[in-house]
Amino acid sequence: MRGSANSGWEPQSLLRLPPKSPSASQSPLSSSNGRAGTPPQLGLLPAKDTIVKRLKFILVDQDRPRAAAISEALGRHGRGVTVAESLADLVHEPAARSVILTADEGGAIPRVVERLKQFRVGAKVIAFAEDPSPHQIVKALAAGAADYLHWPCDAASIVAAAHAATAAND
Repeated sequence: MRGSANSGWEPQSLLRLPPKSPSASQSPLSSSNGRAGTPPQLGLLPAKDTIVKRLKFILVDQDRPRAAAISEALGRHGRGVTVAESLADLVHEPAARSVILTADEGGAIPRVVERLKQFRVGAKVIAFAEDPSPHQIVKALAAGAADYLHWPCDAASIVAAAHAATAAND
């Protein structure tokens, strides 16, 4: 018979909890400074800007001067960029937290998206071109690009697009 004095099994022993610490009596919405209504600073999730800073930017562009300009602009904003002159340069599997900035030339967007599917990672593609037509933008987005930028654009626009593209994964 369960729970009898002869068996030695006590159901209450399973329910014993450790004693409450003084901080355990605080409201879940009170912070360490005791102000009610303020979420505690747990440090479990990094700030969104920190998440974007951890993104790996990979630039696929055959136009060397433009690639240099984009790399330099993102570098001034504290973002490193790996430059690949072609899809063939993407020989290593990109990290899941990568943003692939791809010049929309010669059908590059569908090929880059297909390559990422082969790697099975959550990297996002952001397409860009000088003076793209509406048809070109729609075609790139339908192929799987997360966003489309008009070149020339500044680093802040690229970072904002990267943040928006990766926000759904966070």
